[in-house]
Amino acid sequence: MFQWQSQNRTPRNGKVARELRDPGPYGKQVHLFVRKTSKVGGATAPFVYCGQPGFVDWEGEKPITFRWRIEPAVPAFLWKRLGVQGE
Repeated sequence: MFQWQSQNRTPRNGKVARELRDPGPYGKQVHLFVRKTSKVGGATAPFVYCGQPGFVDWEGEKPITFRWRIEPAVPAFLWKRLGVQGE
């Protein structure tokens, strides 16, 4: 499961929120890239590709909290690198 919060000005009925909730009808895809920190030893940290998340639900408005399921799950060898707790 991955949880993310939109910018404070994003409404549910706005284009960005609709595309994130159901990207297919808009000809879009959502891909998840994450990193634990922005810098490592003074250099920009690389992102790790985690796949295409599937929308689960959302709550709130301005900002919206989105929850996605990642299938297959992020491999266990990446958990420590990303700061993810075991299942």
